[in-house]
Formats: sequence, structure tokens, C-alpha cells
Amino acid sequence: MKKFAVIAIACILILSILLCGCTKSTSDYTINNSDSINIGIIASDDSVLKGVDYASSLAPLVHIDKEYKINTLTYSINDDINTTASELLSQNVCAVICDGSYKTHTDLIIKAFEDTSIPLVFIGNHSDLIQTTDNAFSISTPYNYQSSAAVSYLTSEGLSTGAIVLGDDSEYMTTVAEMFESAFMASGGKSVSTYYFTGEKENFSAKAISGAGLDFAFIIADDASRNSIYTELVDAGFASQIVFSEVIDKAQLHDESYNNVSFISNFELDDNNYIGSDFINTYSEKNGIKTTEVTPSIAYGYDAYMTIYEVLRNFNPNSQSLSPFSTEATAETGDENNQITVSQVKDALKEIEYFGVTDTITFDQNGLSNTTFIYIDKVENAQPKMLNRYEFNNEQN
Repeated sequence: MKKFAVIAIACILILSILLCGCTKSTSDYTINNSDSINIGIIASDDSVLKGVDYASSLAPLVHIDKEYKINTLTYSINDDINTTASELLSQNVCAVICDGSYKTHTDLIIKAFEDTSIPLVFIGNHSDLIQTTDNAFSISTPYNYQSSAAVSYLTSEGLSTGAIVLGDDSEYMTTVAEMFESAFMASGGKSVSTYYFTGEKENFSAKAISGAGLDFAFIIADDASRNSIYTELVDAGFASQIVFSEVIDKAQLHDESYNNVSFISNFELDDNNYIGSDFINTYSEKNGIKTTEVTPSIAYGYDAYMTIYEVLRNFNPNSQSLSPFSTEATAETGDENNQITVSQVKDALKEIEYFGVTDTITFDQNGLSNTTFIYIDKVENAQPKMLNRYEFNNEQN
């Protein structure tokens, strides 16, 4: 395994562009006015739900001013989102874990909760609205980090001409494309062409890309757009290296049609991430599955729950650290009548530091994860294999 150190470039540029437009929350309520605290879940990915359920089984109670049972309230991402938002609001949820595999779903969820203080913790970061909404967070790898790793990987492979294909033409995507091109050219690349799959700037042409004699195509998009782009490129005869942005559910790539595709991953059995490796071994043993079946989506579901749990736990000044994979959440209770509002949970999330199984989870001022390492994988014989680990000199950490 090769090990690279890369710098997450253009972070300041992206932050400065996306600082404006934060939504002001207009509702607030107490989250611990009974013997339980509720966490909402909006998802359709069974693996994400398995990760949440596993975390809930290990940390079902939280000690604040007294002991509270944590309830998880699960809704399908295909349900009417406004009805779901109203029901979760009526249940005084402290936060909502959201499956953000698709940009359209992410946008709908954010808009449904825009007049609330309820923090939304997304698994996925395909929508630019996350960066411009005060109560939205993502624990997945931001595109600027992914682009930095992709540049290092592509140039190390001696590839000098390529296309970057973006799922949409949002300001965030456009900025990432500009950052990628600048870094790629500075690293010895010769040319990069930018294509947009949807939006006013839409100019994607599989035929044009396939006929240009390029060394690679780097696809940054949500699951639906990525698969459509890939299919069109293959059908048009593109035979050069294809790289996907982060794939959270690797089971999607267990198909020979994806052989030789490389992609970004944030979770591997890796001695340099002993917490993640311990999680893989422990989860596989307890659930009777192979270690290769412990996907990033399971780990992200686990980390989303545990990040919220860590926020709740920190409201008790006497609480003791919860070790990873503990079966008991033991802690002393704090002061009596410690009423916590949902806006306090939101604000505490902005300052959290949780040593998760996917990464150390902290958020920048736009609600995006401050990533410290990611991987490049490649599909061989219908199975993803880790190629390289990339580490970031993140000045924000």
C-alpha cells in the first residue's frame, strides 16, 4: 500500500464563497422533558440503518441530569418529507440522521426543516445547501478533499489529460472543478476539460469525451447521476481510467461491469486507522458476516448516531468517556433539571470532536467534515481493493 500526504487545497476559497445565506432557525424546544430523548432517522439504505441500530444497541442510555433512554424514530426517505418533518418536530427530536445519497433528497430534507433548529446530520454531501444552511451537517468527505486525493492519484499514475464530470452546475461544484484543474495542472497535468451533467451549464457529451483521447474521467456526482454518467461513457466506448467520487455503499460496485474503476473511499481495514479496523473486526464477529461486508455505509450510520450521542453526553459535566464498542454507557448524572434545547444541540454539534470509526469528526464553519485521511480503491474481479491512503495537513484541526 502506498501512503501519500496531500494538502486539502482551496479550502479557504470554498469557505469564503459559501459563508453567506445561512438559514435562521425560528423554532426551539426542550429535548429532555421526559424519560427519553428522540433521534430521527430519514433513510432508505439498509446498511446505514444497520450501523445506527448497532450504535444504539451499544449506547441506548445517556446520563445528563438523569438517565435517559434514547429512542430512534425511523422514516423512509421516500415518504412525504413535509409530513415526516412535522412528525419529527412533534416528537421533539434532538437531531435527525439523514441518508444523503441523492442531491434531490438532500435538498428536500433541508428545505422541509429550514424553519427549525433541528440539526440534520447527513451521510453524503452532494448538495450545496448543506454549506449554506445553519442546521445542516455532513460527516462524509467533502469534495475538495476528494479532489486533492484524486489529483495525487492520477498524477502518480502518469495520467496527464482528462475530463472532470460534475453532477450539477452549482457554485460549489464549479468551485471544486476549478480547484481540481488548478491543482492538477500545478502537479504536472497537461489539460482538464470540465463537463456538467445537469443545470444551465449542461454540456456533458459521452461521445465527445470518448473521442478526445483522454487519459481519465473523474466523475463527481451523487449515486444516480454517477451511474448514469458512467453507463453513457462506457456505452460510448470510453476505455481510459474512470474515477468516482466517494462511494459509501460499495456493494453497488460488486459487478464486473465496474472492473478497473477507481473510487474514493473513507473506510477501510487499515492498520493506520486502528479504531476503524477494530470496528470492522468487532462488527463482523458480532453479526456473523465477513469483514469485507462491513461497508462505509454501516460505519457512517454508526458514526452519525455516536456523534449525536457524544453531543448529548457532553451536556453532563461529570460524564465519563465512552470507549468505542462499549456495551454500557456508564456515567454519573449531572445537575438536576438540566433542560436542553434543540438549538443548544445544534450549536454543540458545531464544536464537537468525536473520535469516530470513519475519522475524527469535527465540522468546519459550513457544517462539512474536517477530513484527515481517505483512500483510493479499485474494482478488480468485481471486488473493491484498497490502493492508497491519503492524509491531509488540515490547518483547521
